[in-house]
Amino acid sequence: MTIFDLFRAKDKNGQRLADNSPAPRSVTEEIASSSRFRRWFSVYGGKYLLVIFAVISCSFILSMNNESGSYDLHLKEEDIGNRVAEQDIKAPKDLSILDPEITKQRQDEAASKVYPVYDHDPNVTSVLAQRLVDSFSYMRQVLLPLDKPKAAKTADGASENADALSDSADSDTDITRLAQRRNEILENSRRQFEQKLQSSVTDSEYALLAQTNFSKDIEQLAINILKRSMTMYVVADISMMENEYSSAFTIKNTGSLSGGEIVLTDLSRVTELKTVRDKVSAVSQDLTAQSSGLSPELKAAVTEIVKRLVCPNLTPNNTETKERREISAHNVPNVMIAKKKGEIIWRGGELLNAQQFLILQYLEAENSNKYSGQLYFSIILLSLMLVLISIQYWENIFWKINISYKDLLLLAIILAFSMAMVRLGQELGSSLPFSPPETFYLYLMPVATGAMLLRFILDRSRALMFTIILTMSTVILCNRPVVYCYYILLSCLVGSWGISHSRERSYMFKTSLYIVGVNLATIISIAGLSQRIFSMATFWEALAGIISGFVSVLLISALAPVIESVFGYITDFKLLELGNLNHPILRKLLVEAPGTHHHSVMVSLLAEPTAQAIGANPLKVRVMAYYHDIGKMKNPKYFAENQSGENPHDKIDPALSARVVKRHVTDGLKMAQEYKLGEIIEAAILEHHGTCLTGFYGKAKQLETPENPVNESDYRYQGRKPQTKEAALIMLADSVEAAVKSLKDPNPDRIMAMVSKIINGKFTDEQLNECDLTLKDLHIIAKQFTEILKGMNYTRPEYVSTSNNNRPKEKEPKENKEAKESKEAKESKEVKEKENANTDQKQTKRPDSVLYVAPYSSPEGIKHLGQV
Repeated sequence: MTIFDLFRAKDKNGQRLADNSPAPRSVTEEIASSSRFRRWFSVYGGKYLLVIFAVISCSFILSMNNESGSYDLHLKEEDIGNRVAEQDIKAPKDLSILDPEITKQRQDEAASKVYPVYDHDPNVTSVLAQRLVDSFSYMRQVLLPLDKPKAAKTADGASENADALSDSADSDTDITRLAQRRNEILENSRRQFEQKLQSSVTDSEYALLAQTNFSKDIEQLAINILKRSMTMYVVADISMMENEYSSAFTIKNTGSLSGGEIVLTDLSRVTELKTVRDKVSAVSQDLTAQSSGLSPELKAAVTEIVKRLVCPNLTPNNTETKERREISAHNVPNVMIAKKKGEIIWRGGELLNAQQFLILQYLEAENSNKYSGQLYFSIILLSLMLVLISIQYWENIFWKINISYKDLLLLAIILAFSMAMVRLGQELGSSLPFSPPETFYLYLMPVATGAMLLRFILDRSRALMFTIILTMSTVILCNRPVVYCYYILLSCLVGSWGISHSRERSYMFKTSLYIVGVNLATIISIAGLSQRIFSMATFWEALAGIISGFVSVLLISALAPVIESVFGYITDFKLLELGNLNHPILRKLLVEAPGTHHHSVMVSLLAEPTAQAIGANPLKVRVMAYYHDIGKMKNPKYFAENQSGENPHDKIDPALSARVVKRHVTDGLKMAQEYKLGEIIEAAILEHHGTCLTGFYGKAKQLETPENPVNESDYRYQGRKPQTKEAALIMLADSVEAAVKSLKDPNPDRIMAMVSKIINGKFTDEQLNECDLTLKDLHIIAKQFTEILKGMNYTRPEYVSTSNNNRPKEKEPKENKEAKESKEAKESKEVKEKENANTDQKQTKRPDSVLYVAPYSSPEGIKHLGQV
């Protein structure tokens, strides 16, 4: 049992509605002698008083601070060494204050001790040598077909050159053609050669290498020069290492999976790329001096190719160095200034030093954050608004959210529009050089428009979904503080709540006042958190909140008709237009089928207050009731309410009667589409009979023969079962209104029994399976229908004329009167016996799944449940 159970609503006998045990009376209830006050307190007052008390208590508890004392000395940095303490200032409590200057100094020292990290790849030389092998091998392979004839004729193994091509030709023409072919192959293969070498070569260098047919000797010479030159650590620019060099470097091996690193303390083992290229020239002279068969041009070409090929094998890893230094600095413990409670911080007559300034500045900031009257007021006001508005919004909320693709598209568009407005306010605040502060433009944006549109067009569930998404997106995507999200949340909630009550366009002005009031209260509360309520910035923000409230409602008036036409939604304003009985189709219904018109109005009178009782949309139900039977205008005389004596169904077959009656659904849909009445009216027409049986099924069964069997599906409506509470309510009200009219003596007991019978029948026939009516809703509907119908079917005493022209009736003889009364009593007894017999017979045939709905939990209600 929760504390709210003490404040449950009670019936007139003083018992809680949830059970039959007497509710304990509280002290407050004993004091409240007025019945009105007691009823208000039990239903609403207790809950809201508890909420208010809890909010205020929590706000004060969270903001309590027992430490007191003033350290507001207005110290400045220039006071260090220049200002003298007027009195001793002691620590109000144990203090441990970070000394940022010394801590930063120690962190910098620790970071400076971390050696710079360089990545060393020992495989660079091998990779460069492999490039030489791959490129030269490729070219030899390309030139191999051209060299085969020469190889067959050459016996002494002379070097290949252009003159040797003549050995493979029998004439000057063949020699010329072969030379041209060779040049073409060399030209086409040059790009691939440079790609494999990953270096460019000049035309002369390429021609010299081609003259040697890219021989293995030249290849090996280049590899030897490369390996003898790359024997040290090579960097691109050694001056950078010399500038940052202190004692050592960390050399990280990146050439193997195992990694590993060493600390290099001898900088002489490191050389730069420029020095290595100079070394290539020296090594090339030593090696080529031993090869007398090479021309100077070829030697120079090989040397230049190797120079361009060499690259550093030691590169600085600045990212790794930075991370290691940050880790080293982070591991340095903070340097704290410790003071015990009561210890003197600044002695009277003493000059202020840096440490004392730091401690007193900390205490001054801490003291300024204590909760003043503005902060108490702001915290309580924000908490109260959030809690109370949430209670009002969540009360009787419909949790089952079925969202269609059209709804999802509309939600996405409105969310994008709202986020664009927030972003626009953010950009305007940061770019415009005007006097209003940046927050002025944020509060100016009509952020409540999106939630109001969704609540106005769809329902509260989707509006709530939008509000949550918008609030979270504003924090994450727009990087706004949480206090601004309070503004969005409260503005959207109160806007969607206010617009839900708008049944007239003039009421939207009240909604704008609600939004303005909440916007102002929220802005003032947020300003109070920073203790700047009376600042000029708060004035601008409050002005923006006022403008935002009115603009939000104006945008609703402008955007709602557009969304109605583009997406095909029907809003309450459109329903109000359709609910006008002077609508052309309703006037036509009044002329062509006056009985149906009266029946539709009676259904609306029956269903509208019932919709209010079960949490459905009363306006929507009323309009649906007006139009649900417009299809009867095609054949009005075939429906009982339009007949005046003769019944056309007495002269035709039951199957034909069923087709005629069922056709009023399809005719109604065509008329609704012709007059563009919208999806809600079409749903009412299609669903108000569901798949129920027509009344001609029983007559058809009586006339059934083995040659002509009766198919039940031929006598069922081909509509759709009700999908919403409103459509289901129209189905029940339509059936109940027609059935009660058929009663010869509509006394309260008979009305109660008929209502229960109709609702039970629809439930048993599974017509209510696809809507969200609950068992509790069905009991409320039965009770409301009974009460309304009892008021509609009242009786009057016989009117006795007092005119002198009318003579009084002669008294009937006593004997005739007694005989007449005896005869009437006998007939009444026979009728009751017959009804009881029919009732017993029907009750024995009822399946176990029948839902017995009685308006009242009383023996009388159960007794008359099936007597009609």
